[in-house]
Formats: sequence, structure tokens, C-alpha cells
Amino acid sequence: MRRLVLSISGLVLAMTVFTAIFAAPVRNNGPHGPDKVGPKIAVTAHADLVAAGASGIIVFSHDGGINWSQAKKGPSFGFFDLTDNGRGVLVDVGGGAIYRSVNAGNSWNKMVSTTSTDLWSIKYDAPTKKFVIVGGDHSGKPLLLYSTDNGIHWTKIEEDGYQRLTLATDKKGHLVMGGVGRLLKYSTAGGNTWNNATSPPPYHAESIRDIIYDGLRFLAVDDKGLFFHSTDGV
Repeated sequence: MRRLVLSISGLVLAMTVFTAIFAAPVRNNGPHGPDKVGPKIAVTAHADLVAAGASGIIVFSHDGGINWSQAKKGPSFGFFDLTDNGRGVLVDVGGGAIYRSVNAGNSWNKMVSTTSTDLWSIKYDAPTKKFVIVGGDHSGKPLLLYSTDNGIHWTKIEEDGYQRLTLATDKKGHLVMGGVGRLLKYSTAGGNTWNNATSPPPYHAESIRDIIYDGLRFLAVDDKGLFFHSTDGV
């Protein structure tokens, strides 16, 4: 990802697709109420669904999301993100803690995270077979962690700069992260080393809030609601 450009049309497209798919939502069986589940949901290798939220509750579904059951795990804390490796291993992260499941989210074991810093986003980089986590504390100190043994052990990477908030992968060897201070970096080394992406001219946003890969390019949105996309596919 060498160069990014501002895109407003992406917002219109995203809203159109969302309306077409979710015009008539159906409320299914499961825990309800503020922060009970969400904001993150993952699909496992066997098409099971797992969701986690700010209250620390994890729920799973074996029937496509119609019915949900609460998972067994350790002490409650807020979960910010979860992902899987496509081979049955799920990893969930939150306020300095990492939990791992090998049975489609039914039960979870706490891993040694080597940090108490908030962990905001996690992705699995298939080409290097690594889980990669980004995070940071409220003072702005950044954090990067990676695991090469399916989330059992974690190694910390020291990085200067701003707090990391979001992470995305194209599952082809490219990782992109964003954060406070309009941070945008990319890695082709499984998160071991990072390079600065060339971003648009300065504006008044304070941080990159989310990044996704749509199958063709990376898309990013900042805290002012502006959208960006990569122009070289990475």
C-alpha cells in the first residue's frame, strides 16, 4: 500500500449494499441488552459463528446464527476483536488479555499476553501463519504482538509512534494498520517490520478508525467520516 486517495463514492456504495442486504433484520435467540454481545463476530473454519462484546460475554451459534449459546471462559473483561486461522483456532483480545478457543468458541483458555496494554485489533496472516495484534494505552504508547504457534505464545515488537487502533489483511501477505495521528502502515513480513504508507494531504482527523480489504483493495475510514482506498491493491 504505497498511495491512498480520498473516496466519497465508497460511502454511497457501502450504504446501498447495506440497505439491500439488511432491509428486514430478524432478531434471533441469544443474550440481549447493551454491550451483551458485539461489536465483533467471526466465522470459524466449520461455518460456526462466534460473537464477543464489551461486557466480556462470548456467544456461539452452530445453526447459522438462529440460536446462540454463551461460551465458558475465565474472568470477564471487554473484548474488542476476535479472528480465526481458518483451521479451527479462534483468538479473542481485549483489555490486555488474550483468550484462545479450539472448539468453535464453546470454551476459552487465557493465554500469557506479556502486556497489560489495551489490545484493539487482531488478524491472522495466512502466508506467514501468524496471528498479529495491535494496541496501545491511553497515553498513546503503541503495541504490536505476534504469535507463530496458533496463539499459544506471543512476542512483543517494540514500535515508536502512535497508538494502533485497527488492523486488516488481504490474506495474501499484506497487513495494514491504522491509528491515532492518522497512522497508516503496511507490512509484508507478517508484522515483524512495518513501512509508512503514503497518505492523502493533511486534514483535521485525529485517527484512522477502521480498515478492511474488499477483495481488490484496502479501504479505511477516519474519525471525521472520510473514506480512503489504496490505489495499488496493497
